[in-house]
Amino acid sequence: RGAGLGVLLGLLTLAPLWALGVYGIESFGDGFQLINQAPEMLLVSVFEELLIRGVIFRIAEQAWGSRRALVLSTGIFVAAHLPGEISLLGVLVTAAASLAFTAAFQVSRRLWWPIGMHFAWNYLFSAVFSVPVSGHEAKGWLHGSLAGPEWLSGGAYGVKASAMALL
Repeated sequence: RGAGLGVLLGLLTLAPLWALGVYGIESFGDGFQLINQAPEMLLVSVFEELLIRGVIFRIAEQAWGSRRALVLSTGIFVAAHLPGEISLLGVLVTAAASLAFTAAFQVSRRLWWPIGMHFAWNYLFSAVFSVPVSGHEAKGWLHGSLAGPEWLSGGAYGVKASAMALL
């Protein structure tokens, strides 16, 4: 369910960018990228969700309540994603992603939903569509590119810094 939701959110973000000409597919790459990036993306999503939702949020929620735990865990999640080139919009969208992952955890009380969402988003953009993920260069199966104003394309940070992702 989590992975399906992550794919849905990713495609709902990318489809309008493609329709507006902000995202374009230039060529097909090596299908090996689909296999090559899966372990890394899985490791990142499992580690971050175990740490942020499974440890920090859960313990802070027990100690201080959901609201304070949400603020703390979201702040740490955003801080962990702060490369040098992130815009204010990128910070806001990263915070919104953290809130979505936490909501998935709160609804299910299991980490599989946020892990699935996180993995599907990162994998879809990096391994499939070659879109930077949190400022990390992507080399995926479809060689795509982003063009246009940074507020819409996300710039070097990737679609996660796009107004479309915030919507």
